[in-house]
Amino acid sequence: MAPPPRLSLFTPVAIAIGAGLAAAPVAFGSTPTCPQTSPTTSQTSATLQQFAQQTNAGVVYDTSAAQLRLSKAGGEFKSSKLAITDTFNIAAAADFDKDGWTDIVVGSSADRFIRFYKNRTYENAAPDWTDPTKIRAPKFVRTKDIEAASAVSGDAGMVAGDFNNDGKPDFFYYKHETGSLLALQRIYLGKGDGTFNTPYNAVSSVDTLGYFNWSSTNSYVFDYNKDGWPDIVFGTKLSSATNTGAVVAMINGCATKWAVGTKCATNPTFTAQNIKTGIDFGDKGVNALTIGDFTGDGVADLVVGSPTYCGTANKPIRVYPGLSGGGFDTAYQGITTDGAATVMLGADFSLDGKLDLVYGTDNWNCNAGKGGNSFYLKSNATSTPFSAGFTSGDGIGCWK
Repeated sequence: MAPPPRLSLFTPVAIAIGAGLAAAPVAFGSTPTCPQTSPTTSQTSATLQQFAQQTNAGVVYDTSAAQLRLSKAGGEFKSSKLAITDTFNIAAAADFDKDGWTDIVVGSSADRFIRFYKNRTYENAAPDWTDPTKIRAPKFVRTKDIEAASAVSGDAGMVAGDFNNDGKPDFFYYKHETGSLLALQRIYLGKGDGTFNTPYNAVSSVDTLGYFNWSSTNSYVFDYNKDGWPDIVFGTKLSSATNTGAVVAMINGCATKWAVGTKCATNPTFTAQNIKTGIDFGDKGVNALTIGDFTGDGVADLVVGSPTYCGTANKPIRVYPGLSGGGFDTAYQGITTDGAATVMLGADFSLDGKLDLVYGTDNWNCNAGKGGNSFYLKSNATSTPFSAGFTSGDGIGCWK
């Protein structure tokens, strides 16, 4: 079995500005009065520019609108090495203990362990938030062993979502160990305190999920059939042939009518439904994907890649626009890259209101020197959202 691919963790730099207000007590029987403030004064553009340049208020002067606005630094990334000794290459992120901080559940393709790491970043000092290049050093602490260690190798993956709509994040864990089909495909329903209920199988027939032979971000929680219940979109390959790459929608079968705050009456199970087939993506099939409105038309799109589809001429990253009636178009925008995709993340990294893409590559399946890099593509929110490609050196491009 090939060594596990290297995964990267990306965190967009954001601005957080807060103010604490202390209210003076009012004596019994007195009439509350509004605090005295200075009258609003319209300042000249020169005064505003001077204020933005000479103060530490986290604002800049917008020449196009002749006004002050909050300083934003989108598309800037700073890596932080977590103080974690575990060797893991898969993770699911959510606020599993409901304390307002995003935690992680981690696993490994070299073992069967699953562990909950509580986010305790709040224990680290906050930076100067007016400096958009600063971050708060992340801190994650191993808090609960969900599954014991067992040295059984096999490609694995996981993804988080509230599958039973009880307001407590759950996760789907899957692992291939022998042959080509999944040996484990389990739903862990969360209790809301960082612990989980006894897992159960997500689907009744594992062969409906196809072949899974590489650890990657090949699953995404998304309401595919628009019934309110979160489904799981899963990248796979339907046979040993290289042209049988596919994307499967694992439809959430909860029989309870979905409504805000209504919990599923039973533990939800899933039924696989093919939504993309016949994708010639090499011997690993579709093993990296994400979903989001990258084209800016209000409809979710699908982005796919594969760890073995190498070479720039092959267009190893593909964007399938979403259709207003459901599903995804057969036509796609192909993206040229070096290496093969194993990690995909969609978010508005540039802070311009458009959904961007970050993806990582590994070099286990390609020629020497290919892969092991991460790429950032800024979206233009058109039918070909990443037509500008990436340009090294301007914050939009490749880094290791």
